[in-house]
Amino acid sequence: MAKSKKDSTANRLQMDLFSAENEPESMSIDGRLREEISRAIRRCGLSRYQIVAEMSELLGSDVTKASLDSMTAESKPDHRFPLLWLAPLCKVTCCAGPLELVAEVLGLEVVGPEDAAELELVRLERKKREIEARMDGLRRSLQRK
Repeated sequence: MAKSKKDSTANRLQMDLFSAENEPESMSIDGRLREEISRAIRRCGLSRYQIVAEMSELLGSDVTKASLDSMTAESKPDHRFPLLWLAPLCKVTCCAGPLELVAEVLGLEVVGPEDAAELELVRLERKKREIEARMDGLRRSLQRK
């Protein structure tokens, strides 16, 4: 089966994202992630019990305060923060810091709702220019006939 143009574009974009030129010096973010999670917890104004209760509700499974404490303790390097907890933690604490750290390591940025409309407008303007250029090319080819 032949690959579609969309498939090759997606593969090229994936290669660009993970190419050596985009690779940071180190992807070991354990200490920084613990720090970002702790900062989000401190700044949100909720107790750790409230945070884990809301996370548990969002996840549909129990998250305990003891687990959260272990995941953020520098003295417990073997306890890692599960990726499944990232979105609920960010939502409950109203802090994208931990997510932004993960994006930064990949050479990406997180776009918040305050910038989403502007980003969509820029994308639509670019697409409009591409469509107009294609239409101009078609008009020129029709005029030659």
